[in-house]
Amino acid sequence: PMPAPPGLHLIDNATVHAAPGAQPRVMDVLIRDGRIERVAERIEPGAARVWNAEGMHLYAGFIDAYVPVATAAPNDGGPGTHWSSLVTPQRDALAGPGLPASDAAELRKLGFTAAHASPDAGIFRGWSAVVSTAEPFADPAPGRPPLYPARAAQHLGFQRAGWSGDGYPTSHMGVVALMRQTFLDAAHRASAEHPDASALDAIDPAALMVYDTGSELEAMLADKVAREFAHERVALVGSGNEFKRLAALAQAGRPVVVP
Repeated sequence: PMPAPPGLHLIDNATVHAAPGAQPRVMDVLIRDGRIERVAERIEPGAARVWNAEGMHLYAGFIDAYVPVATAAPNDGGPGTHWSSLVTPQRDALAGPGLPASDAAELRKLGFTAAHASPDAGIFRGWSAVVSTAEPFADPAPGRPPLYPARAAQHLGFQRAGWSGDGYPTSHMGVVALMRQTFLDAAHRASAEHPDASALDAIDPAALMVYDTGSELEAMLADKVAREFAHERVALVGSGNEFKRLAALAQAGRPVVVP
């Protein structure tokens, strides 16, 4: 017989939990090149390598929708950098070390197979990416663990400068003012060609905008800013206090990542 292709696997006789709330059933799962191709009560193995999972429970992997990761900021004063160190939309969560191995291992223990890694600081924080929590492969031939969408979303937050320093802004009013001015400046740049590069060019109004909020009032501020600039793809990272403005947030209709 021909040897089983290395990328074709059949998990046999597992108790499969196919979706949240679905009744678990004993089924087979065919995996080709790392992707689930078919789930059925009986699948002929053909050339697949068979793994007997009788008595085992098989779940679809969870995705952690928000994992802040340390991301180096661009050099202050470098070409195209914004005058505010809190406005770094050109940052990329993949540019640094990314998801720490210890965090990935902890997520795997909890059943998370992918994580939405986001730059962890600033007002305009930069681009996030959805990455696998898999360990690096022992054999380098398959390459690195999977990267799902790169530049998955632009992340924003309501971080303020400390009162002890000379930074700006130091209030929510200042943060919102800086958000509004930055969006206006980015739209102005997008309306005409410019010979110079700018961090503002990284702001894409069609991208998913994710606002990290520390209170229900910040969630309402994020919705207000998004509506002012007609951003349709918006999500909120919640604080756990959304119940205090539940009716208003339900009316806003934004997806919320809950703690």
